[in-house]
Amino acid sequence: IRIGPDHTGWASPWFLVAVEDPKTDDVVVFTCNRSIDTEKLNSPHIYYPSHTNDVDDLLALEADSSEDWKLVKKTKKAMIFRKKSPENDLVPPIIKADLHLQGIPYKTAVQYFTDWEVRQRWDKTFGVVDILEKIGKFKVVYCSNKMPTFCKNRDMVLACLDHPGQQYHIQIMCSILHPVVPQNLKTNKIRANTSSFGIIIRPVDDGTQSSKVTVITQVDLKGSAPKFIKNGYLENNPIKWIKMMKKYYKKHGHEEEAGAKDQGTTESINNNVDDVIA
Repeated sequence: IRIGPDHTGWASPWFLVAVEDPKTDDVVVFTCNRSIDTEKLNSPHIYYPSHTNDVDDLLALEADSSEDWKLVKKTKKAMIFRKKSPENDLVPPIIKADLHLQGIPYKTAVQYFTDWEVRQRWDKTFGVVDILEKIGKFKVVYCSNKMPTFCKNRDMVLACLDHPGQQYHIQIMCSILHPVVPQNLKTNKIRANTSSFGIIIRPVDDGTQSSKVTVITQVDLKGSAPKFIKNGYLENNPIKWIKMMKKYYKKHGHEEEAGAKDQGTTESINNNVDDVIA
């Protein structure tokens, strides 16, 4: 299959390709991180898809309990680990956060983490969240991140792909380029970069009462802030998420669940009416 721009319309050179199978709803994402423009490309370029291997890598990191992980923070509901990058000391460490969402059902946790329109309502670590593209389970999201005092805020453009499974829901993310918010755009923010970012959500027991979330990140926050500030920011955020999500769920969760039940009842009645008419 050969895919490329036809040079029509606004911003016709592409920065990524998402191919969706309408029969299965599967999406394969090619995060090119450069323009696919035949007028500018003078040599072949390989585009790597986000696919099964990414899921396997995240699950392996989730299950990894080797001594390479250093426990850096612990609360009643969270354990935060840090691991040196296997590449070199100049590459940011891998952060793994094991979060126990007591009292938040599995389906609710999936929605709160992966539905960006809902997430921006409760996750106050973000300043701005803007969905730039949406194709099936694939999204391109621009987000700005609130940094500690005296640090410039960061922003990222993320390619997000959902992988729902029988016993888990995974959202994989990585940094990409996008013409709407180019990397050289002059702002008061520093463009951060992540090559590995994933959220694994699992039910506890039958999932109706509680859930477990593993967040795995390897983010380069760029800029000149000291390493301990950057690491502290990345390690503290997951603990904040628990508090903010529980606060939001306590205020809005039961209303949302009641609305979902009412919608299900309405759909059931409409289906029964259709059956009678048929």
